[in-house]
Amino acid sequence: MMGGGKYIDAHLHLQDKRFDDIREAVVKRAVAKGVERMVCNAVSEEDWHAVAVLAKKYKHVVACFGVHPWHADKIEEGWLQRLEAFVLEGCGIGEIGLDGIAQVDKQKQEEVFCAQLDLSARTGKPVTIHCVKRWGRMLEIVKTFELAATGMLFHSFGGSQETLFRLLDMGAHVSFSARLADPARKKMRQAFLQVPLDRLFLETDAPDQYTSFLFHDLKTLKSGENSACSEPGHIVRLYDFAAGLRKIDPDVFRERIWDNGQIFTN
Repeated sequence: MMGGGKYIDAHLHLQDKRFDDIREAVVKRAVAKGVERMVCNAVSEEDWHAVAVLAKKYKHVVACFGVHPWHADKIEEGWLQRLEAFVLEGCGIGEIGLDGIAQVDKQKQEEVFCAQLDLSARTGKPVTIHCVKRWGRMLEIVKTFELAATGMLFHSFGGSQETLFRLLDMGAHVSFSARLADPARKKMRQAFLQVPLDRLFLETDAPDQYTSFLFHDLKTLKSGENSACSEPGHIVRLYDFAAGLRKIDPDVFRERIWDNGQIFTN
């Protein structure tokens, strides 16, 4: 652990069933490496309780509750009121958003997304946002809400620089995953270099977005016979890599991003 400092993994899903048999060991490994804040995002009402339990069990886990666009068609009557009860006990709303390749009606996605943005505005809780192939509509919707003061994080960013600048103008924070280490992701790296340090986060999206570019020699869990998965302890290597891209002292880099994590402490 470089400099004995603290790391934040800005987006992951520790409640995922792939962690069921090894969750305790995964958390211990992460904490031993200095990962002292793990922002755990729910994706549907089915896992809100699990995320809440994890946040109570592990002091390093930050709980966010929401409905992901993949699950927007599974909501049941009274869902928003139930969500608000969880949100008021947690630190944020997420993972929410729009997804152009999901097999869910786009209008339904927008309805659920807007309801959760309104919840953020009403409660003052930050939002973690997912967007795939719907950036134009995403920008149209987000600009109608005043969210800069509450905190607005776009996770695993993969949009254009033009989109990035519009998000930054709205006061958004932007997070990058380990895909940044893929040398083919030149546009992503260019976008990463444009984000001011006080708007930047890094994430594992564990157990997803494992990449052999960074993690091939690290201990991982297995999902199926051939696919390895990421875990929060991997974030340390991503910080080192990202600091190198920015040509900034790794300790300074880590401290600045840790400070950004204050949006998840309300």
